Amino acid sequence: MSVTTRARLVVILALLGLTFVAYEMLDWGYLRPRQDLDTQVIGLQDQLQMLIQRNDEVARALAANHSDTGTVQLVARGDVQALGGALQQQTRSAITEAGGVPSSSQSTVLDVGKGLTKISVLLRARFDEKGLLSFLRSSESRKPLILVEALEIHPQPIAGDPHPLDVTATLSELHTDAP
Repeated sequence: MSVTTRARLVVILALLGLTFVAYEMLDWGYLRPRQDLDTQVIGLQDQLQMLIQRNDEVARALAANHSDTGTVQLVARGDVQALGGALQQQTRSAITEAGGVPSSSQSTVLDVGKGLTKISVLLRARFDEKGLLSFLRSSESRKPLILVEALEIHPQPIAGDPHPLDVTATLSELHTDAP
């Protein structure tokens, strides 16, 4: 083999080596992270599909409950603000009846679509343990059904106050629009 042939072979082998190294760097730096992202996107798409299916199941369950007037009340569109105030007052009364002390409450009305209106009350109150359980039990048995969306309980005893628990909660009702 002549020197020029050897030199050509060395150059070809060097170019093949450099091409391999360049490909590995491209694969390691660009293609593999994209594959990982693609896998994550597929996982998120699966989760989204499951959530959409769960949302449809809940919507069907709510639609089935529309026939039960004790569960979801029919209400004219203009009456929802009054219902928000009524839920707020009922909640404050239920707190007092359970032996708690209401601190503050605020009602909101949200049109959730498909003919449903959600009325929520954000409340703060102080309870003892027995009073809090009594309040939650009374909320369970109310019609229309009360959904406890959030509940935070913080022990904050104050000297001379028989209510050692500071409670923040969001309670909601669903109503259907009257035709």
